[in-house]
Amino acid sequence: MRISENQRPNKANKGQILVLVALSLVVFIGFAALAIDVAYFYHTRHQLQGAADAAALAGAAELDANKPPNDQGDARSEAETFAAKNKAAGLDVRTGKIRNLFLLIMI
Repeated sequence: MRISENQRPNKANKGQILVLVALSLVVFIGFAALAIDVAYFYHTRHQLQGAADAAALAGAAELDANKPPNDQGDARSEAETFAAKNKAAGLDVRTGKIRNLFLLIMI
């Protein structure tokens, strides 16, 4: 069986697969980087949630320790101490007031 002129590879089309593979690799690496960033975001969020939970439980336990009902200073101090014992994204967790509502929405 003979190959017709239309079925023979054209010399002008040589190397097309190399370009397609190169572009596909760029897209694949981009998606892999995005997946790593999203996983890191969720991991950091989990660490911050753990720090917030620990601080809230420590503050609540201090309030419930048979102290005067309006003595919130010790509870706040205990909560900040427990929050500071945690790390998120390799950094120490610090407490503070949120000054911008946009930051609260982004979380």
